[in-house]
Amino acid sequence: MLNPNVPLSFTAKYPSKQNSLTTHCHVVNPYPEEGQVQTPFQCNAIWDTGATNSVISQRVVDALGLAPIGYTSVMGVAGKHDCPQFSSGILLPNNVHFEKVLVTLGQLNGFDVLIGMDIISAGSFAITHRTGATVFSFSIPTVDTIDYVQKYPPKKQGNPQPYKKKHS
Repeated sequence: MLNPNVPLSFTAKYPSKQNSLTTHCHVVNPYPEEGQVQTPFQCNAIWDTGATNSVISQRVVDALGLAPIGYTSVMGVAGKHDCPQFSSGILLPNNVHFEKVLVTLGQLNGFDVLIGMDIISAGSFAITHRTGATVFSFSIPTVDTIDYVQKYPPKKQGNPQPYKKKHS
């Protein structure tokens, strides 16, 4: 059992500025059949702050023998449709894990897992590009508040001037 007073975290470093965040992860069936030892299924994951919930591919469902536990309506670019939902365990880098996550089946190009706000909002999530390289860090539970305005207060410069469009 996890000690809730000890944060779990990981940091992913990319050599250049990224327009998407990806990590490896493992998915497990939280309800294996009695006596069954199951190896976690290794996947590539994409992190998406615009997704309300996490998503898995059919490949994950098949590899782990997951059975649907319900259905949900999903609104996407192709319109609204019903999708099966599953319970799964998700293991992120550096042993950051979520034992039971309700995930939805979806089509993911090049990925088997989409990490949505259901997981992201459970902890602290930070992205920086200080040296031209992307550094992405995640921790559960949240242990600090990141507030750049408090750390680097704006300089007082009087009232800003309204924007005036230049006429050509």
